[in-house]
Amino acid sequence: MGLFDRIRDVFNHQESSPPEHLEGYRRIGDQVYEAKVELADEQNPTVRLLLRVAEVFQIMGNALLRDVISPSTTSARRVADITHEQAETWYGHIPDLLIAARKEVLYAESSRVELPIQIGERVESQDMCPLSHLIGLRRAANGLEDLVADDISRMRADKDRYRQILFLYEEARTRRSTGDALVGPVMNGERVPHETHEDAKEQYWQALANYLLIVQGIENDSLITELFSPHSKLDLEDVWKVTAQLALEDIGDAEKRDQTNQELESFWDSHRITDEERRYEHTVEKLVVRGDIQENGYWYRIPFQPVYMVTASRIDIAGHKISRGHEFVWDYGKEAGQRFLSRSEFRYADERFH
Repeated sequence: MGLFDRIRDVFNHQESSPPEHLEGYRRIGDQVYEAKVELADEQNPTVRLLLRVAEVFQIMGNALLRDVISPSTTSARRVADITHEQAETWYGHIPDLLIAARKEVLYAESSRVELPIQIGERVESQDMCPLSHLIGLRRAANGLEDLVADDISRMRADKDRYRQILFLYEEARTRRSTGDALVGPVMNGERVPHETHEDAKEQYWQALANYLLIVQGIENDSLITELFSPHSKLDLEDVWKVTAQLALEDIGDAEKRDQTNQELESFWDSHRITDEERRYEHTVEKLVVRGDIQENGYWYRIPFQPVYMVTASRIDIAGHKISRGHEFVWDYGKEAGQRFLSRSEFRYADERFH
């Protein structure tokens, strides 16, 4: 049983948890300090970025659990399940980030971490979000504001270069202030609707998500520029731009190609390309070059885009973690709902749909 499983077991079977059961979290956070000292002279920008991201997750985790991992805490304190699970998720990122940083020290571009790193999924509660959790999120947002404040002041002197980062910052600080305004009456003992708790949680979460991107932009501003203005083969004029090579081979003779060409022209004329799709194709291109994925067929309907199989141990794409051997595709022809699809294996279609 791993550390996180043991800690979770404690919470599932006790009304409160002595602080010593949470010492593991604090020690994981302390590894960030140790790594920063160890790698203080490292000039590789990716190493510095990975350490800063680890620091962000440490700050957020510590903020959630400050009342139970503080050295001054001597009595058992109950932690809301949502708080415990969210902190566990954030602390859980730290070991992988430190491993990636140390790999980068040995060999550049060996960490295979997809940048920029996103905040990931938010833990939800079946009941109303407890005040203690909102206070933890508030502390986390305040901690990240302190982390980036000096750099933001410096960036304001070159607004054109850092435009996207400054946009993110203005949104982050506004959402943080909005969360504070919503939480204020609750902290003063006033009864507020369930929706107010949820709105405050949403505001703080969006602020934290932005701060995480800002920290990475401070180390490498091109990451944020590419995130919001991604370029990929979707920007080409060629109507065959995403059609898989295997599909081209199957289409065969010139007559069928002419017919498919007309159908592709009609498809792209009516399809509005989104930045989300650009980011997907941009990421796919990098993963193919690195050898982390390979084409393993094509989708059964127009524009007959590749289905990819993961050959690396795990990849991050479109906000999903996909393991080795699993397949994924972006369904451009789907009119609504989730267009990123992943399975252990897709079934083969009997024919193409035009």
